[in-house]
Amino acid sequence: MKKPYNIILILILLSNVIMGIVLIQQSAKLNEFEQILSNLEVNMEDLDDSHETDIVRRLKEILNEN
Repeated sequence: MKKPYNIILILILLSNVIMGIVLIQQSAKLNEFEQILSNLEVNMEDLDDSHETDIVRRLKEILNEN
């Protein structure tokens, strides 16, 4: 009777270890994804700023033409 319980406990332990490893990997991927999104957000802000200055410059040119 003791042997099946030991096998079940070992299987549960192995599954917990595997799930722990998977969770660590997913956490690392999530951190990497968050960093990529943060960099993308910064790049978008830079792009918006550059477009704003370009639009303001073009508007000033149009006003000067009239």
